[in-house]
Amino acid sequence: MQTKKLHPLQKLEGKLGRDHSIKVVQSRQLRKAEQSFFQIFIINKEGRVSKQSVFEGLYSTGIKPYIDGWIDGHYYEEVEFGKTKLNLSETGLDLKLFKRVGKALKPSWSFMVAYETFGKAVRTLQETSQGLNCGIPPIATPLGYLLFSTGRLKVKDWYFPEGGNEGMPKLEGIGAVDKKHAERIRKETAGELKLFLKKGACHNKELEVPARKRAEIILRHFGRKSGRNQFAHVKHA
Repeated sequence: MQTKKLHPLQKLEGKLGRDHSIKVVQSRQLRKAEQSFFQIFIINKEGRVSKQSVFEGLYSTGIKPYIDGWIDGHYYEEVEFGKTKLNLSETGLDLKLFKRVGKALKPSWSFMVAYETFGKAVRTLQETSQGLNCGIPPIATPLGYLLFSTGRLKVKDWYFPEGGNEGMPKLEGIGAVDKKHAERIRKETAGELKLFLKKGACHNKELEVPARKRAEIILRHFGRKSGRNQFAHVKHA
């Protein structure tokens, strides 16, 4: 009897922090064999599964050797368990969640997350959108920093005024295909962050002060020796 092959993201199921865990549901296979739709739910210490997913999107293994793999999805930050709610940003579980998802990505893969959605506007996405409009580098925004924690060395803002087939405005965490590419995009990101720290971006201190802290952490991280688990030490700003 053949054993059903697990979706790569299902391997991430397990503990999330002290009192919660992750449940991954692969809802459907798409017409393109390399792509599938998935959802991530949170389970609380009582064993109750969240009413809604905290993350959902497309997972693609790519088409070798032409197209690398990627994840493109929506992050909702807050979930409900009956009458109680859990906000991943307020509890510090957001960074843990993104790091776990990052383990399903190869170093060269992209990780894209929309910062504008049709649903409830959550703090992480609101502050990301406001920060981008204010001139804060994408990687130093709340969402950009989460993407950085997954091992993406550069973050790009994809803003499409007319939407269309490209989907909602999103940030793309860009991976490195090799050491030379990693060094190049690391230098590009460092240059962008140093300029931001020198000149500032906007007069909104509530946005700029935490963004400066994130920028400083990223630059310190870039100064360390690279290694397989180098992003395990990335902490909240």
